[in-house]
Amino acid sequence: MRNGFRSLVARLVLGALPALAFPQAARADVPGAIALLGHYGVITLDDLASSSDIEGRIFVGDDYVGTSSATLLSALVTPPSETTWVVVGDIVPGSPLSLNSGSLRIRGTTNGRVINFNGGGSLIPDPSLTVGPTATTLLDASATLASLPANNAATIPTDQAGPLRFVVTSTDACGVAVFDVSAQDVFTNGKVQQIELEPNGASTILINVSGSSVSWTTGNMVGNFTSTFWRARVLWNFHEATSISLGSRNLMGALLAPLANVIASGNIDGSVAVRSLKTSAEVHLPTFAGDVGCVVPTPTPTGAPTPTPSAVPTPTPTAAPTPTPTVAPTPTPVAMPTPAAPASICHHACPDQIKFGRNGKLDQLIVKTAFAAGTQLDPPNEGFKIVLSNANGVIYEAELFPGDFVRRGRKFIFTDRNARKGTGIRDGLFRVDVSQVPKVGAFRVNLQAFADLDTATLAEMTIEVTLGDDVIARTDVWTEKKFGWQNKHN
Repeated sequence: MRNGFRSLVARLVLGALPALAFPQAARADVPGAIALLGHYGVITLDDLASSSDIEGRIFVGDDYVGTSSATLLSALVTPPSETTWVVVGDIVPGSPLSLNSGSLRIRGTTNGRVINFNGGGSLIPDPSLTVGPTATTLLDASATLASLPANNAATIPTDQAGPLRFVVTSTDACGVAVFDVSAQDVFTNGKVQQIELEPNGASTILINVSGSSVSWTTGNMVGNFTSTFWRARVLWNFHEATSISLGSRNLMGALLAPLANVIASGNIDGSVAVRSLKTSAEVHLPTFAGDVGCVVPTPTPTGAPTPTPSAVPTPTPTAAPTPTPTVAPTPTPVAMPTPAAPASICHHACPDQIKFGRNGKLDQLIVKTAFAAGTQLDPPNEGFKIVLSNANGVIYEAELFPGDFVRRGRKFIFTDRNARKGTGIRDGLFRVDVSQVPKVGAFRVNLQAFADLDTATLAEMTIEVTLGDDVIARTDVWTEKKFGWQNKHN
């Protein structure tokens, strides 16, 4: 599934960025993500809904589901032939949309939706579009950036109300300042009256924010946050968040949250790269212009044997004669050899991940897979089960029962927000959604769970997903990351 995105990025984004050709996967993911954030105003790996203006270029990894009228590319002037809006899925029916600059490139259908090409552009069908490698790049980059040690500390009010200050006192050799804060301390802290920034000579500011659920209820960004220059050089990395509610507050700076469903009724001033976005307010330029790529450690431990070639079509094979022996010689067949998520099915975010919790938090399991076209499924009336195992035994196991799935549009969804606290009702399952891929007929499965995954100590692991009497099962050699483990579907 990398090939579709490779051609897309080569055409739209990375053709003029040779600096992305790094030998180590993690090191390449960060510059690749920075390039994406610099090119697009909004990137969603899943759905996008807007009822207002979006000023920059747009990439929608699944469907555009906003039904209200909206003005897109409202602040850019580009050649009519340039692709400025990409939709990997469909555009749902609704009020007319205005694309003020460039053209729309789409894999699916517009469902008859009126699109006014006010900049002279056109609709370009493209069945090769895919979101998989975009998701891989953003997910890897977010996790890699989250692992960087902070070289600054925010001043957080606790005893009495006052400002929360990001004051830069130290930078690395590249001029990058790194902060590490919790969402609770910044966005739901009743003592925070305003959020201030003092860059003090930094070139780029990275703010890693922990916490799986974010609801911004206190404090507004002021001072240097309101500067166009600094909004383009501040990166908020919500590396754990699965849900973010910005309310009516104005986020300033680039927002990187590839796991999060984001809802906003206030403006966002900066690039956005999230799982999904529903906004009734405007998303403004500037796009991200900072550079955090040089912060990533150059050696990247165990980078040499990993056969993951990053999102850039670099032709340099590095160690050509070494056939990466860890993957090939392990022929252990799985009980059910049904293929999982072939490229023709999965244009969704593909990497499976295990993220080990910090500071006493539960570990997190993320699985992306698919049942092949022609499979007959009835999620509301069938049981669901997932088993993750290695040679030592079962690492994680959970079940859903008939009636647990609820239909929402063309998706069947189970959610249990208490799972992240360890008080869920279905063995730590936080969210499971099953959806049929239009025109292909396959069923995608996205799963997120919170549990103790300490026994995930071996690279070779097996995932088995059962829905009714249909089973997907596969064994893969996962790649060890600073945050845990990752399995990229090739």
